[in-house]
Amino acid sequence: MAAVVIQARVRAFLVSSHYKIARAIRRERAALRIQAGLASFRVRKDFMMKKLALMKCQGNVLCRQLRRAYLKLRKDSILCQALIRRYLAKEWYTKVRMAKNTLEGNIESIRELIHKHNLDAQEFRGCFVNKSISRPFKYLSSLEEYELAKSSKGLSKEDATLPKLQDVVKEIERLKKENNELQAQVMKLSNDRGSKLNIEEDKELKAKLGAKYEELPSMISKLKEDLQRVNEYSKNAKPLPLKIQHPYQYSKWDRIHDPDNVVENTLTNDAKVYKVLNPAIDITLSNGAYCFVSEVLVYGGEPYPAKVEVYKSNVPNSWILIKKGDCEPGKEIRLEMPGEQVMKYLRVRFPTNIRGGNIVAIRFISVKGIVKN
Repeated sequence: MAAVVIQARVRAFLVSSHYKIARAIRRERAALRIQAGLASFRVRKDFMMKKLALMKCQGNVLCRQLRRAYLKLRKDSILCQALIRRYLAKEWYTKVRMAKNTLEGNIESIRELIHKHNLDAQEFRGCFVNKSISRPFKYLSSLEEYELAKSSKGLSKEDATLPKLQDVVKEIERLKKENNELQAQVMKLSNDRGSKLNIEEDKELKAKLGAKYEELPSMISKLKEDLQRVNEYSKNAKPLPLKIQHPYQYSKWDRIHDPDNVVENTLTNDAKVYKVLNPAIDITLSNGAYCFVSEVLVYGGEPYPAKVEVYKSNVPNSWILIKKGDCEPGKEIRLEMPGEQVMKYLRVRFPTNIRGGNIVAIRFISVKGIVKN
């Protein structure tokens, strides 16, 4: 009985030992698996971050390479177009020159034939007693007599030139006479109608202005003098010295990738442009002096602006719209200012480009006027 109990205790001890050892092994394996999963997660996260950064770098490099390839393709295309235009222009010039030489040769041959005909006609005239061609052969004395004879005898006029020319001259004279008569009638009618309209307008103005109607002639004469003075200013206007009114803020991307894209490029007449979203360029005229402005000249870049707006101001950040205009690609934008515009500061704004987008490129801006003393 004691042996059985001892055996049972030994077996229990062995089973408990095996169980503890197996449980320890399982815990160790579970810990190792958890550690392996966590390490795998960390390594995968680090790998994905590096992969994303590498893809961004590759995208940037590919964009630069594609941009460089596009610019090279565009430059080559422009060169090919220029060569093709040159070839076509050369072919056209060669063709025109050959046709000109042919026509000159034909005219020279005709002139020589006419001269020979005149010499033969003189010899033919010597065959008669009185040295004069008789009437039946009068049409042989010269080319003009021959063509007039063809026209007067009802012969074919298909190859005749002089009768046609005379008919055309007569028709032109008749049309000129009719035109002069019609113009005289139109002037007479317009004068009659204008006098009637002036009388009616005077009556309406007298009714509307009342006693102030007597001041109207002096005001009109004063307005004419002012417009004449503004016209003289416009004739004497010269390009004004310009500078940017205030510092502009640029994005980080522009400062790194396109540092030459600055607003000061619009004040130098060279190949550099200022390309930005909805540009509004604020300019100080002649170091802040009062200036009369007659016109504003704008030269666009690619993409070209579609519309332009001009504002004026005598204090910073307080703008008044004075002129709007439309633009044509590849041409200068000339905006003449209405009336007498005197200002210290000027803003030129470009809402959209010719494609309907908001990014506009400006190459050069010039302002003509006179500095007011």
